[in-house]
Amino acid sequence: MCNGRIEHIKLKNYKCHRSFESDLKKLTILAGENSAGKSSVIQALLMQYLVLGKKMSSINTLNVMGNNLGVALNLISPESVTGGFSIETTVDGVERILNYSVNETEEMVLDVQGNKELIKTELYYLNAERIGPRLANQIYNDSCYVGIHGENVIYVIEQMDKMLMSNPDISLPRDVEIAKIKRFSANVEEWLGIIVPDTKISTKVNVSQGIASVEYNTGGDFFGATATGFGVTYVLPIIVQALIATTKKNALIIIENPEAHLHPYSQSMLGKFLALIAENGVQIVIETHSEHIIDGCRIEMANTGHNEEMGIIFFSRSGGRYEHENITVNDVGELSSWPAKFFDQSMEDLRELLKIKLCKQ
Repeated sequence: MCNGRIEHIKLKNYKCHRSFESDLKKLTILAGENSAGKSSVIQALLMQYLVLGKKMSSINTLNVMGNNLGVALNLISPESVTGGFSIETTVDGVERILNYSVNETEEMVLDVQGNKELIKTELYYLNAERIGPRLANQIYNDSCYVGIHGENVIYVIEQMDKMLMSNPDISLPRDVEIAKIKRFSANVEEWLGIIVPDTKISTKVNVSQGIASVEYNTGGDFFGATATGFGVTYVLPIIVQALIATTKKNALIIIENPEAHLHPYSQSMLGKFLALIAENGVQIVIETHSEHIIDGCRIEMANTGHNEEMGIIFFSRSGGRYEHENITVNDVGELSSWPAKFFDQSMEDLRELLKIKLCKQ
């Protein structure tokens, strides 16, 4: 059994990726065009975790950690000569190649062969489709995982308060523990107030009824979640799960679209927060369309001298070709390259507006 982070990933004949290979940093950002292969890399990481972390010998493609991938055959590149695909991950310098093929009798099942030596990593995955504001949420008996959609976040906050109070060996890192009160929920509220200014929370859990609820205060009285915007509800599970991950020895968080429903300022602050979490030992993979998330990460990493721990993989497609480019960050936060369509739309739109102005003069 190996500990540590995933250092490298290689895909062969998985969906649009005939051949994909890249290092994974402490903080890896997947960016680029729609339908260019970003989500496919995340799906591959999830499948590897189910096999290597959860001891699964086969994969049900209808439920890959909440993702319905459809018929197994559709996951295989048409150009595959083996009738399957492979995913290779390197952990602690040890390569694990797993070969996936369609089960002979079940079209929704992938059989897996290869080096299945277990990895001791806690994986937390937050889907792009997180739950919106609810008056109450059902609770699930998991004290450390907010759930794929963030549905268990309120119950987890209460359970983490109890866990940290009863176990002195579990604590938040010094850089992350910013609340004056050494309580998990107090630190959640402090970080929420930094990312979404002047926001406070009040949680209630009714175990006998199996429900949990939250109220928010954004400068006045406390109101139910349905009286507050989507942004706060969407970002709360990210903050909670990230803080929990810092208490684990080996943790990987995969987050899709963390920027959803957030103001650009909050997106930037969230980027800084996630970079700080990565600096405190958590491996993070982010799929995003937000330059503000990326810029926040760049600022934090450059400011603390951890820029080499951040990497961006930019995905693009043209004429049926799928390509990717690795972008690094230097010690002042500059990017090693700026490929076409990499967050250049604002400049393109300004050029077009300037042309309109000149034509009308």
